[in-house]
Amino acid sequence: MLAPPDEPFIAFGLAGALSADLRPGDLLTATRVVAEDGTTLWEGEPVPLAGATSAVLCASMRVVDDPR
Repeated sequence: MLAPPDEPFIAFGLAGALSADLRPGDLLTATRVVAEDGTTLWEGEPVPLAGATSAVLCASMRVVDDPR
């Protein structure tokens, strides 16, 4: 897996339906990025974005379609 860059970056995902408080299309800004095995890949202050919700993001090398 690639290491995250030292500067802010943009990524996208399609898993909004996995949490009842998120809708498809919601904008998130990461406070932490976690790998599939639970390893923290990055942690820090979220990028301030108007209308965005701060969240922990999970990186995956496969399609995740079940919240478990």
